[in-house]
Amino acid sequence: MTKLLFIGVIVAMVVGFLGVVWAVEFHDRANAAEVTHAAYVKFGDGPPIHCVAQDSNHATWFCRSPRWGEDPNCRKATVGITGSIDVADETRACEGS
Repeated sequence: MTKLLFIGVIVAMVVGFLGVVWAVEFHDRANAAEVTHAAYVKFGDGPPIHCVAQDSNHATWFCRSPRWGEDPNCRKATVGITGSIDVADETRACEGS
């Protein structure tokens, strides 16, 4: 019985670890519509905002809009593991968008 409990605990730990790795590295955290909506909520109506994912799990986005000037004209948006979206206040050069 003790050996079975020990194996169960080990299996649970491995499954938990794999779940965390999946959530952090592979799970798509948000889509373009969600990130764009968050940018409009933060900055209000105006010129169009277009957001493009910068990594495979959609954790980092660059949002481009003419409202932020000619060059640089992007705001970085970060999506947390729980799906919370934070759009930066500072404008930066767009790379890869």
